[in-house]
Amino acid sequence: MSSIRESLNLITKKRDSVDKREFLRFIYASFKPKRGEHVLNESQLKDDDKELKRAYKTALTHYHPDKNSSNEFGLEWHFTAEHITKELNVNFERIKLIES
Repeated sequence: MSSIRESLNLITKKRDSVDKREFLRFIYASFKPKRGEHVLNESQLKDDDKELKRAYKTALTHYHPDKNSSNEFGLEWHFTAEHITKELNVNFERIKLIES
């Protein structure tokens, strides 16, 4: 239980300490999506906020708890994916504010 707590705390710390592009790279490198076809599209991480927003939308679908069932991937991964989704949403909302 402490290892999952440490992972969740690390995710939150990273979200607060690196820029939005680096955060996405960190998530995909450290917590690879369980479905092999889900990968980070680096071309969306250029200086275009619309592309970054699209990358976050994609990541939200890759890590969404409904797409990462505890029956299929285990309870620990389900909780991790749920936390990743929450942290991705925080940054996604910040990106939307920049656009408006």
